[in-house]
Amino acid sequence: MLEILAEKFDINVQDKQKMTPLDLAYLQDSGTMKEALLNLGVAEIEETGSLRRDPTSIIAGVMWPEIEIDYKADA
Repeated sequence: MLEILAEKFDINVQDKQKMTPLDLAYLQDSGTMKEALLNLGVAEIEETGSLRRDPTSIIAGVMWPEIEIDYKADA
C-alpha cells in the first residue's frame, strides 16, 4: 500500500506540525515503517532524541528467548 501511495504523493511533505512521514516513522517501536520509507527513497533525516517516545507497552522492551517451539509436542 505504501508503494502505491508513494507513487501518487510526495513522501517528504511535512504536516501542520512540520513532521514528515519519516519523522513519524521514527516514533514506531519496530522501525518497520522507517525502513520501508528509506527503501522508497525518502529524504533521510537525522534521528534526534526528541523524536523517540516511550514504548506503549511494557512488553515492548522484553528480551524474549530465541527458542524453537515444538508445537506438535505441545499439542
